[in-house]
Formats: sequence, structure tokens, C-alpha cells
Amino acid sequence: MKISIPKLARDFMLPDSHYDEEKAEFVVQFIQALKHTKGEWRGQPFKLLPWQADIVRTVFGVIGKDGYRQCRTLSLTVTTMAESRCRVVHHV
Repeated sequence: MKISIPKLARDFMLPDSHYDEEKAEFVVQFIQALKHTKGEWRGQPFKLLPWQADIVRTVFGVIGKDGYRQCRTLSLTVTTMAESRCRVVHHV
């Protein structure tokens, strides 16, 4: 079976890391099983946008040589539509 690695994960991986699709998908499915608790969307499940799911898959699916996630701390800044940028800063 061919593993589908998000482009972000391919760009992010260190040479001695690997991608674990099962771990990545587990976290995406877990997040999407959660439900909003307040406001207009109360009771509705979270729906990740494709770019959000790719970030989650990258953070939780890229595994370092020690068997743990390569990325353990993530700082994500999403700017307004006018600025049209998304920057991911990670610490290994």
C-alpha cells in the first residue's frame, strides 16, 4: 500500500525521520470527533480544512529516529486573508 505523505511533511522531515500515516490519521480523526461546546456551532463536530489537516498530519506523523514525534513544539501564526501567509515555526 502506498503511503500518501503531505508535501509539508516531505519538506519538513529530517533524513533520519519517517512518516507514520496511521499515527497521523488517528490524530486527524480524533480532532474531527471532538465537538464544539459553546456558541453557534455547539454540538457540531470540528471540521479541519485541508491545510489544517496537513499541518496536524505533519506534526503527528513525522517520527524521528528516537521513535518520538520529530516536532514536539509548534508555533503557528495564521495571518489575515489580506496578508495571505501561513508560517510554521518548529523546534526539534
